[in-house]
Amino acid sequence: MTNIDITKIEENVEQVLGNPKNILSNQFLIKNQYLCGHTLNLETLIYPHLIILVKSNSENFKERQSIRMTWAQKSRLSSKNVRLAFVLDK
Repeated sequence: MTNIDITKIEENVEQVLGNPKNILSNQFLIKNQYLCGHTLNLETLIYPHLIILVKSNSENFKERQSIRMTWAQKSRLSSKNVRLAFVLDK
């Protein structure tokens, strides 16, 4: 068993989590600056308590639509301060 000092966790990230498996580029096709609550209208500004990221292939449009139409309906998620975003490949 490995003992890790949690006060120095930032120094031991690879030791705790292992090497990164999926390195993402920071180039996004759609820049969704309003996902985390940034808006021009302060009356409707709501910061989410939870952001759900769903990894998907760009060809899986029907699967993403079924998620949007079932458990990820905007009316259901927004009332609970939850946001959904799909992370797609190019």
